[in-house]
Amino acid sequence: MDKFEQKPFSIDEPRELHICPACDSDFVYPDYWDILDGGQVELDLHCHQCEWTDTEVVSMETVERFDDAIGRSIKVIEDSLERMERTNMKAAVASFVSALETGLILPEDF
Repeated sequence: MDKFEQKPFSIDEPRELHICPACDSDFVYPDYWDILDGGQVELDLHCHQCEWTDTEVVSMETVERFDDAIGRSIKVIEDSLERMERTNMKAAVASFVSALETGLILPEDF
């Protein structure tokens, strides 16, 4: 299966839009959307993992589930960033303390 070929899904279980049908990444985002007559929404989708793109017309209910999934993905990214920032700050503080303790930083340095 080439990287842009969609994997089959059951008509009884609609595809979750945040899951890429080409690579299974769960970071598919809309590049563009438009609300159509009849309450359906046209979405231009983009997988940032494998660069797959597609345009789909879906119900507002599906868009709401998609929005919830995007919110969860954003939370995962924010939590990861916070952990990385905390780890980096701890390393910077430890390095500064070590430099102070070993006399590498003196009052004249300020």
